[in-house]
Amino acid sequence: MTPCVAWTGSHRTSDGRPIIDRQYVYRVLWEEANGPLDGLSLHHTCENKWCVNLDHLQPMSQGDHLREHGLAGDWGQADKTHCPAGHEYTEENTYRWNNERLCRACRRETKRRYNERYR
Repeated sequence: MTPCVAWTGSHRTSDGRPIIDRQYVYRVLWEEANGPLDGLSLHHTCENKWCVNLDHLQPMSQGDHLREHGLAGDWGQADKTHCPAGHEYTEENTYRWNNERLCRACRRETKRRYNERYR
């Protein structure tokens, strides 16, 4: 693999990514060289967010990009097979809310405790 090319210009304050005119530099360079991304994300195959080497960038859907990074913000939750209380995440025992996996058995128990307390 060719070496990374680190951007030495402006960087976004919040995450340090290279910017120019409020746009990510690597996106601007990619689109100048290859055309519009049409809603796709760019994945740094080198895992270096400061790199602007076009050989290190791979266009992909946002969903694929999140999966590539282990669902950013998910911190490995997608790999877990059981809830914190030990119930297995099966089709019957799992429901989704706001893109989060939740345990039906724990929800039933929470509702039961609530009803006992406020009856």
